[in-house]
Amino acid sequence: MKKIPQIPDSYHRLREALSDTDFVIKKVELEQGDTLFNQGDPSDALYFINSGILEASITQKNGREVKIAKMGPGEPIGEIGLIVRARRSAKVYAVEKSILTKLDKSIFEHIAKKSPEIIQEMAEIIRRRLRRSQLASSLPELFGPIDEIMLQVIEKEVEWIHLDGDEYLFRQGDKDSSLYIVISGRLHAFIEKSNGDKQLLNEITRGESIGEMALLTEEPRAASIQAVRDSKLVKISNSTFWRIAEKYPQIIKSISRLVVNRLQKKYSSPTTSRVTNIAVLPFGKDIDVTKFARRLTTSLSELGSTLHLSSRILNDLLDIPEAADFSSSNFFKDRLAVWIEEQESKYRFIIYETDRSLSPWTKRCVRQADRIFYVADASRDTAAPKIGDLLSGINARPISGRQFLVLTYNNNISLPSGTSHWLSALKVDAHYHVRWQENADFIRLARILGNNAVGLVLGGGGARGFAHIGVIKAFEEKGLPIDLIGGTSIGSIIAALYAMGWDCETMLKKSNELFLKKKPLNDFTLPLISLIKGRKFDRISQEVFGEACIEDLWLNYFCVSCNLTDSKVFVSDKGPVWKAIRASSSLPGILAPVLDKGKVLIDGGILNNLPGDVMRKKDAGIVIVVDVNPQQDLKVNYDVIPSPWKVLSNKLLPSKKAANVPVPDIATVLMRTTIINSIHNADTVIRNSDLYLQPPIEQFGLLEFKSFERIAEAGYSYAKEKLKSFNPF
Repeated sequence: MKKIPQIPDSYHRLREALSDTDFVIKKVELEQGDTLFNQGDPSDALYFINSGILEASITQKNGREVKIAKMGPGEPIGEIGLIVRARRSAKVYAVEKSILTKLDKSIFEHIAKKSPEIIQEMAEIIRRRLRRSQLASSLPELFGPIDEIMLQVIEKEVEWIHLDGDEYLFRQGDKDSSLYIVISGRLHAFIEKSNGDKQLLNEITRGESIGEMALLTEEPRAASIQAVRDSKLVKISNSTFWRIAEKYPQIIKSISRLVVNRLQKKYSSPTTSRVTNIAVLPFGKDIDVTKFARRLTTSLSELGSTLHLSSRILNDLLDIPEAADFSSSNFFKDRLAVWIEEQESKYRFIIYETDRSLSPWTKRCVRQADRIFYVADASRDTAAPKIGDLLSGINARPISGRQFLVLTYNNNISLPSGTSHWLSALKVDAHYHVRWQENADFIRLARILGNNAVGLVLGGGGARGFAHIGVIKAFEEKGLPIDLIGGTSIGSIIAALYAMGWDCETMLKKSNELFLKKKPLNDFTLPLISLIKGRKFDRISQEVFGEACIEDLWLNYFCVSCNLTDSKVFVSDKGPVWKAIRASSSLPGILAPVLDKGKVLIDGGILNNLPGDVMRKKDAGIVIVVDVNPQQDLKVNYDVIPSPWKVLSNKLLPSKKAANVPVPDIATVLMRTTIINSIHNADTVIRNSDLYLQPPIEQFGLLEFKSFERIAEAGYSYAKEKLKSFNPF
């Protein structure tokens, strides 16, 4: 961690350089109240104040105008825009009658090329002015409305801090009661456990603050804060804060309100992540990384302003052939650093397209990235190199940004294959399959990056699970995308079918074939381990899913089962699909458990029938849960269970009215038992999901597979009505 120094004004070099030119210097006269330029105007000139006073102000997102600087004789105006090729970052107007010297862009560029040390010196001044502007933009979120005098007071008191990627701001248990504001970059807050593991609590990005609670309580830090990538922060020490609070006591109320809001948000809704910088690296000579970056930029632009940067684009924008190779001189390094800092404050997303070599630009892209996409052509049957080999020499520090593999496809294949080969070589956080001809695949990536990905979770519930097909049909009719999908028990089966790319009509046909014609649950056996062998279920599942692995499905998919070995939820997100759904659907006592590498797996409904929490960890920004189990079920109107003989007589001779008593059989009781835990936890599931759907299908029995079409229709009608008023974007 190092302090960012305050740089004094020094423009004498530029003044000296002006005396050696033959350019015509223009004069500009302003009356009191005249505007020199507005925020957002093109940067076409640099000005020097000969006499008079001018003032700069910025308009914040809430529309409030904040004065950020006064400038007098000898000071320059407009140098930021010229150096970083940006539009005017502030409005500048005359406080009194003023006379200025105007240098057109061509004059400035001539001097810059002739004497690059001038730009290097001016870059530090620009940073100071940018810091003031950034501070003015960030403080209102923390302290409420501020004015020019308050800004000046705070500016003198704060300390600017730079963190390299992977560097700690402070550690859990430290006695640091300072307040920090993130100006740029990304940090992680996490709990360090005694066994060395880290529990991620939150991602902190530009504009957010750190340490409000410790500031007020002066308690040791409850979590560690570590930079994910190069980050810049403002530090306000405890003593500094209280000195400022003496002059402006209203900030205590603002801070207290912020702490309360944070605590409420912590317990009422999950933390979201705000991705800004995405590095795109080509994986192999055959991939068109520029084409991919352009397609992703187009999709992301629907969510927010997006800038696509490559070394070539950067050089063109700055009109400097070697600008991206910032190691060649401090002049380019400083100019590039300031320019990129300005872009990150302007754009919601920046796509950093790397070079194919380990150039300085490639290294910068990786260091700046919140997310790193390794893009490969899946059709090339070549050994996937290790990321460590691909990026060797980038930095002595480990790569901090989360890493993803994107496998692209040119031809119309029914389903990918061989993904495990790539994943065994590349240790990435997640992977995605993208077809060049499917624009929806690129839009899906954009939603994932923009924290708008829709994750659909389908719960278990026997035959009632066919309602999931109707719900999916309602999603499709509304145009609501499904970006990730997962489930439990029969929900895991329906989710897997959809992740393979099947439409609702095909899923209904397959359901009819799977559950009615082939009857996978009628291979009864001696009830020593279970009522049903499960071999028929295995065979039919393998016929439907073939050799497909979870990692080969078009949509990212998971299912959960209960591991009896360690009494924990087991999440299946790789390996054979058929085996994963078999484990997730293994109702205890009905189907035999699945044995997998020492684990004994049974129906996931035992511990987590509605795994919305698992979906949230899978990069789903919007989690929708479908519960096909009513709060009340198995209602009876008698006090004594009839004898087994009466029950058997009713089944064999259903016309005998005396024996016609609706008694829940052993399979129904066992199935209902598996989901009791999830029913009790329904309030938590509802609170942690963005939409909770519970179709009214209690009239259908848990084993009433023959009514699959009616159940699906009931799910469709219910979801269609519920989705009318639901707009998550």
